[in-house]
Amino acid sequence: MRKGAIISTERTTAMQKNLKYQKELKILAQIKNNKQSKFFLVDNEKRYRRKNMQINYIEKTPIAAEFNMLTESVGWGTRENNIIEEALRNTLYSLCVYDSNNLIGYGRIIGDKTIFLYIQDIMVIPEYQGKKIGTGIMNKLIEKINEYKKMNPEIRTYLGASKGKESFYEKFGFVSRPNEELGAGMILYDDQKY
Repeated sequence: MRKGAIISTERTTAMQKNLKYQKELKILAQIKNNKQSKFFLVDNEKRYRRKNMQINYIEKTPIAAEFNMLTESVGWGTRENNIIEEALRNTLYSLCVYDSNNLIGYGRIIGDKTIFLYIQDIMVIPEYQGKKIGTGIMNKLIEKINEYKKMNPEIRTYLGASKGKESFYEKFGFVSRPNEELGAGMILYDDQKY
């Protein structure tokens, strides 16, 4: 047997993780340096617009670095990659929005597909907000929800709107709670005392 012909499973796995990590770092660097995109400055402000937008909605799961780039851009901060990867693995439906090769938006559905669905992580980077991309994401998610409704027309779909964004979701038929029929939506924080 030639020297070096056998590579241990642990070493192979470590090499694969390192390559994935290097790929994610490269993508983040390209995004931060805008090497992948052609933005131009508007009114000498730190706002950018994209010339000749080529918007594509693609059913796919982003990598953790891309997801963190989006959450950071909308002010939600970032999480460790292993947390993001696990969350995305447990997603029913994942929708990425690209302008050419640049990830600019995202949305997903979580739940059990028959009784309960939850719309989660609707994000559009600030440079693309106000261009109906969030509306496009919601329309695609509602289309998928309607497919799930074929199994159970009574399926319930929930979401948690960011403060000040309630009217956006009302356009799609969502109602605020509490109301005459439903009690308050509630959340359990990890620092709650019982």
